Amino acid sequence: MGTPITLKTMKADTRDAVIDTLAKTWPLNARQVYSEVRDTQHLNITYQGVHKVLNQLVKEKIVVAQDRKYELDAAWIKSLRKFAETADKNYSKSTSAPYLEIGTGSSVEKDAFTAGKEAAEKALKQIKSDKKMQLVLVFASGEYEKNYKELLKGIVSITRTAPLSGSTTIGEINNRSLHRTITVTVFCADDEIFRAVPIVLPITQSHYAENSFNDILSLLEKKAGFEKRFPDLGIVFFPGYKRDTGMKAIAPGFLTEFANRFSNAFPLIGGLAGSNWNFDPTVQFCNTERYDDAIIFVCIHTKLKIGVRRLHGYTPLTKHHFKVRTKEGAVTEMAVIEDGKIKGYEPALEVYVRETGLAPKELKKSLPTFIKELIAQNKTPPLTRVSDGAHGFPMVIEGNTIRFSNPFNEGDIAQISKTSPEEITETTKRVILEACREGNIRKPLGVLLNSCAAIKAIIDVHGINEIEKIRVGNLSTVPIFGCYNMGEIGPMAVPQGSGTVVALVFGNELRE
Repeated sequence: MGTPITLKTMKADTRDAVIDTLAKTWPLNARQVYSEVRDTQHLNITYQGVHKVLNQLVKEKIVVAQDRKYELDAAWIKSLRKFAETADKNYSKSTSAPYLEIGTGSSVEKDAFTAGKEAAEKALKQIKSDKKMQLVLVFASGEYEKNYKELLKGIVSITRTAPLSGSTTIGEINNRSLHRTITVTVFCADDEIFRAVPIVLPITQSHYAENSFNDILSLLEKKAGFEKRFPDLGIVFFPGYKRDTGMKAIAPGFLTEFANRFSNAFPLIGGLAGSNWNFDPTVQFCNTERYDDAIIFVCIHTKLKIGVRRLHGYTPLTKHHFKVRTKEGAVTEMAVIEDGKIKGYEPALEVYVRETGLAPKELKKSLPTFIKELIAQNKTPPLTRVSDGAHGFPMVIEGNTIRFSNPFNEGDIAQISKTSPEEITETTKRVILEACREGNIRKPLGVLLNSCAAIKAIIDVHGINEIEKIRVGNLSTVPIFGCYNMGEIGPMAVPQGSGTVVALVFGNELRE
């Protein structure tokens, strides 16, 4: 049955008048209907006209006739009621407050407490409802290195007891690419719609040495209650690359064990903390505390639609494919593949400098101290694993062995890649749109971006703010927040990204 007609217009016609009459009094014969329509509706209509309308309504199954008397069809009345309820529900959705409100704020104040408070106040001012504050995300520049405790005090003076998590970064995002700021994002919703639980997982030197995380995963499983229920989404903050740990990152090992143990049971997004390009110690935040070496894992339970996507804007530098040999994740040798055949293996450093044109002495002298400058000038393009697009930038040279920012495995097939500011900007926009499609989201509420610090190095040297450039059209009013970090994660645990952009989009729609 189609959409029911209106019961009565401002100036009723015969059809509406007949339906309106039978809605009030029934059953009536044709003569009674005619009299009621004529006397109460004041229509200039003949008896034959009324009788013709009655017969038509019977054919349409709006009216039923029994013993020459007429009344409205009960099934039609039921469909009319269902139509009204559906319309009311849909129109109420479109005019009501969003299920989740997201507010963002940032500050460049030098005083840490003042900066934290100002950023949190700006974020909270964007919240229009009285919904509960469920999560506070904090991305802090290394500028506040000596005063992170005061920075948190300033934020918490506004956000109070709301769950808080975050890390230090190479750059911050608050509707534009930022640097040397503190940015704060608040999430407000009812408990049944969105709820966050941050968990601290302490890291020791044995985890760097042994690269085994069974104890931490058991702790996470217990604290998060995985045995009863997995979250709908996870956000994770890792320590970044540091000189005092030999530029080794724990994220790849942890994420591999995580995926093996929990089979990627839910989307995961996050990244490795940064501080500066000198690779000084990084910091993670949880509630009112700072942690120098910990994984902060945020379990999110939500009924909202979410979409997660990771993309990169790199293309092959040459047509050459290489098969690699490795030792503890570092690349020791590489062999060119031609016509499906593997030629002789050569030292990794020799192959890399030949392909990129960078002198070995310059590379050894520059890494890792001047890696930012090399990346910004596209002098040290990443090695890219062909199977999954995972990139790795050269970080440490040990003889003829190269340790990249992403570990490679024995037998991986790889290429050396390149990019451009234009490709970066297009990729950042495309990853958001594809995340929307991935989550079947028509009404995005906000976008969390984790973007590679290498991307920021490249766009900065060209004076491009790619976040501002993509905030047009449908993205002009959607909050875009996040950071540039030293390794990107999402939508699944492995592989850890590098040179990529990860977008998490929250929709103003409930999952089925």
